[in-house]
Amino acid sequence: MTLQLAKTGVVGDVQCGNIRVIFCNGVENNEEGAKASAKKISRSYFDTQVHYFHNDTTLKQFFQHHSFEEQEHQSHLARQFAQFIRSHFFCPDANIFLFAHSHGAMVTEASLNLLTPEERARISVTCYGGATMLPKNLAGRVSNVIKREDLIAHVGNHANETIYKLRYEIDQKEQTGLSFNDAVYKYACEEVQEKMTRNYNAMQPLDQLKLQLSFMQQREATALIFVAYIVTAILYRTQEIHRTLSQYDIQVIAGRPKPPLEDAFAQKNGFAIIGAAVRNLIKGAEHVLHNHNFEGYL
Repeated sequence: MTLQLAKTGVVGDVQCGNIRVIFCNGVENNEEGAKASAKKISRSYFDTQVHYFHNDTTLKQFFQHHSFEEQEHQSHLARQFAQFIRSHFFCPDANIFLFAHSHGAMVTEASLNLLTPEERARISVTCYGGATMLPKNLAGRVSNVIKREDLIAHVGNHANETIYKLRYEIDQKEQTGLSFNDAVYKYACEEVQEKMTRNYNAMQPLDQLKLQLSFMQQREATALIFVAYIVTAILYRTQEIHRTLSQYDIQVIAGRPKPPLEDAFAQKNGFAIIGAAVRNLIKGAEHVLHNHNFEGYL
């Protein structure tokens, strides 16, 4: 496999003193696509200069990330991007604002790990719809912004399920009107209950019978021990969740709501059913792409 040099460029006219703005795109983007996203950032910040680094990873390569060739490709990208970032420390007090989208978050994470702690401390990172969630201590400031409706980012974060699923599930509970602390507590209660049910179901029938007899024979003592165990497990899990989430800044925002779909089976004939199904499929695809595209975040 031939490793190519990444294409880079700059858009915008206004230089911001000792600040440099950098952008890294996601998968399935050509250089023009990366440049267009950089222009979007530039326009959002009054035509500020934005230096873009073209991440040439394709969707096929993303799903082949365990292969030796693709690991080499990603390592090569990370080294180039780290050098690109380092080249913008043009003076002792220079600071960098780094924007990444989708798979660009993974490239950014790998690149930041190649920099020194002193260099990382001078970088502020914002990831939009990132395929991974970056921890706070990876740079001077790190923020992960993701839409509830961004299904592509949900799939991309499958390997990072622990932190991502945790924040997403708690956000779903917050949408019902619960405060953050109450949402964490409710999630911990449900998780402990599910774990206990799973453990009980995994027991042999004879062990289940012994446990039931213990409750019947020493009801009060067993109940006290049982309640104490549950309360301790919930409190421990609640503290663990707070400790885990405190290591990340993840902002879950609202995206474009799902479009109303046609009832395909209410149509009178087969052609009408197929037509309605195709229109629903197109609406769904447009909804998914809009909620993940970088332009939809800014």
